[in-house]
Amino acid sequence: MQYSPKLKMAAEEIKAILKKHDIGAYVLLHTPGFSEYVNEISPSYSCAYWDHSLDATGITGVRFKAKAAELPGGEEERNQKIADTDNMLLHMVTGVASAFKMYDMVYQTFENATGGHDHTKGGHTSQTEIDN
Repeated sequence: MQYSPKLKMAAEEIKAILKKHDIGAYVLLHTPGFSEYVNEISPSYSCAYWDHSLDATGITGVRFKAKAAELPGGEEERNQKIADTDNMLLHMVTGVASAFKMYDMVYQTFENATGGHDHTKGGHTSQTEIDN
């Protein structure tokens, strides 16, 4: 098995909580050998969403739905969604960057103190890989 069922179940519970409370998030879960991520950028206040279709270059990515004509609240809703999405993404970027700096320092200190380890155990598996 190339993934942790325990982490998959926990991730699904977290997704349900985020949906219930209309929250954006970046969450990393870990158990020995495996990691699982939850990326939620599409709460109701956000104009961002994951586009899983392939574009002309074969890449999937993030898209933004922020045309006033496509929103019931028009220009006012558009402006609010843009402001709220900007705020969410800024907080995610600064939070992840701060955590990266901290964990990178902790990891380097640990590796230097313990002499390093076998890094081949486990990995990252996407839901697409599991579903296929």
